[in-house]
Amino acid sequence: MELMVVLAIIGILAAIGVSLMVSAKKSAYEITAKHDLQNFAKAEEMYFTENNRFLGDVAQSIRNDGVASDFVLADFTPSEGISITIISGSANDPFDPSNPYVAQALHKNNPTKKYEYNFLTKKMTKQ
Repeated sequence: MELMVVLAIIGILAAIGVSLMVSAKKSAYEITAKHDLQNFAKAEEMYFTENNRFLGDVAQSIRNDGVASDFVLADFTPSEGISITIISGSANDPFDPSNPYVAQALHKNNPTKKYEYNFLTKKMTKQ
């Protein structure tokens, strides 16, 4: 009987530990997506300073998730599993108030959590 109680306690502790590991893993995917989007924004702004335009048009993406990228940005490579897609705006006029340049990042292992960066307002939002 005592052995069964000990096994039950070990089982409960193992279940709690596994759920905490899954939660921590998803949180790490979100942090990676957010961090990469911030670095992408900095790289795009540096590119804009030199070329007076951004790289990437709507629906184009820069990725490291096993799918080919549509463009390459010097000094920036997304982390493994990350894709960053341009979802609105014009590369030639990224600060247009009626159509701002916006990029969205997600991790392939946690596609329900997305981050968007608006280059006009310089704000990131979680979707």
